[in-house]
Amino acid sequence: ATALTTATSKTIISLVLTEGDWDVDGVVDYLPAASTSITGLAQGASGTANTLGADDTYASDSITAIVAGAVAQRKPIPTQRLSVPAAGTIAYLIANATFSISTMTAYGTIRARRAKQLA
Repeated sequence: ATALTTATSKTIISLVLTEGDWDVDGVVDYLPAASTSITGLAQGASGTANTLGADDTYASDSITAIVAGAVAQRKPIPTQRLSVPAAGTIAYLIANATFSISTMTAYGTIRARRAKQLA
């Protein structure tokens, strides 16, 4: 798991892609400490480390402050088409949590599948 700083985007894991079009999806699991108060979660795939993409490329939830009690919050990311110009381009799974009182970590999965070309 990767330690998060409140309201700061952080790379959770990355995936190296070859040239072409890819459909990228995944999930982020947020794990707060028992006393952590959560007020927002945002997650998505990005071509830039530690940075959420443009609007509509990530999912976000604004939450009335909750204390989840060390229970993981699993959040899927929206499927995103990434056009990779050269082999070795990296897709990043990004998490951004707004929280207080204590700490939070995140882990997750990122997947990429070659996009089918329509004739």
